[in-house]
Amino acid sequence: MEKAKLNKLLLNACYEYPPDFEKMQKIVDMGADVNAFSERMYEPILSEIIDNYLSEITGEGNVKCDGICGVELCDRMCKGETVNGRDGRYLLPIVSFFFDNGFDLNREYTYNNEKVLYAHDILYSLIFAICGETSLDILKLILSKITSSSQMCYSDNEPIIVEYYFAEDFNYSEGYEDYSHYLSKASKMIEDFAKQKGWKL
Repeated sequence: MEKAKLNKLLLNACYEYPPDFEKMQKIVDMGADVNAFSERMYEPILSEIIDNYLSEITGEGNVKCDGICGVELCDRMCKGETVNGRDGRYLLPIVSFFFDNGFDLNREYTYNNEKVLYAHDILYSLIFAICGETSLDILKLILSKITSSSQMCYSDNEPIIVEYYFAEDFNYSEGYEDYSHYLSKASKMIEDFAKQKGWKL
């Protein structure tokens, strides 16, 4: 089977609820690439999964919004509510599965003539894929894989771009206390991690 079809099978398998990790592993063993790039969403497939995990998945893995979007949806997820019949409990083991099978934070692509690392997309996706404490556990896992400041900013002369994005979205979360609390904790985790490494904020 051609790799593109295998990658699509892996993506769809990750959206199954609950996920079948044996099935996912078999697909990877057949040749699916955990570092595949989603042309539909223009991001790594792992970012797509994190972004859309709590969205309603229709046929062929297409994402359908449940009519609630933005900070309201994020706030609901922060409260631990079930969204579209699912919660975030399986998202952490899915992310772990990708790392266990060789997901590369240093893989890069070009967007608007700028180099973008997979690490940037994966971290940024956590702003909108809110699964309560599970998202903080995912952030902790990803930070444990970070080995250089370039994985968190676009150049050595710029501040930690991901922390900036979390802080910016915090300004739009007024009135949604659970979402604000999550963004604040996530931003602090990134800030503390960067300071520990001695990287510019």
